[in-house]
Amino acid sequence: MDFRGYRPPLTRSTVSNSYDYALGLRRLSWNLNNLDGFIHSELHDVPQPRTELFRNVSTSNFRRDSYSSSLLPFCPRFWPGPGYYAAFVNGNGCCLFNAASLLITGSEDLALELRFRTCVEMAYRRREYVNHHLGERFREISNFHESIEDCARSNPSSIWTMLALASVTERTIVSMYTYVNGPDDRYAQIANVFLRPLTSERPELIPLFLMWTRAQPNDGDVWVANHFVPILWTSGAGASIGGTPMREAGGSITGTPMREAGGSITGTPRRGTEESITGSPMRETGRSIGGTK
Repeated sequence: MDFRGYRPPLTRSTVSNSYDYALGLRRLSWNLNNLDGFIHSELHDVPQPRTELFRNVSTSNFRRDSYSSSLLPFCPRFWPGPGYYAAFVNGNGCCLFNAASLLITGSEDLALELRFRTCVEMAYRRREYVNHHLGERFREISNFHESIEDCARSNPSSIWTMLALASVTERTIVSMYTYVNGPDDRYAQIANVFLRPLTSERPELIPLFLMWTRAQPNDGDVWVANHFVPILWTSGAGASIGGTPMREAGGSITGTPMREAGGSITGTPRRGTEESITGSPMRETGRSIGGTK
């Protein structure tokens, strides 16, 4: 992530020679009405991203999330197939970043840094995100400006957060959302998507598979995500989707070419924003639906 043009004073840190990302997030949350001022006054001491952020996906054998693993067949476009599983991550308000950190480093240790850098990425390039070619679609389920606030305050993450995380990690993120509500679930139609970095992308890095799920089985009639987990593969499975090796950005999924924003998912045509999800009205402004406190 490039912080070009910044000339701020030293940032407060509670640890010698290291940036306090927790404090940075708090200060950002206090300055949500003055994001440009925060960026230009707080980031002088933010170190360059650690090389660990640009490792390839770990293939270690992690503790499995049995419930989320059972939902993988309900992700028909992105289900990798046999040999893949959902790994357990803590639902401590940072689950999206815990999942990404586990995939990249084999632990959740970089989650706080990933959250901070993602929040700054959204704040710094907010005009680019608002005008993103998928923006109209994403606004049906989530509000971008609220996503900045939620990221700074450790509230649930959204599709916008995932898009910015792709830029921070400089690789594609495969967002997977289960169709347990049926093929007309608008959230699933929108959230099953390849998310590519706005800035540079490292072609040698395998995409991160991140799945919207629940921390516990759903009790209601409509399934709504409140958690994220990473999707990994056993050593014999290899990095593929539906048995097809991972391709570059223009590739296909299980033989189906990637579609642009106006395309359909699982063969269901795009519908108008007035549509409901399994009979439930679409939400106003689209508070984020992923993540957990």
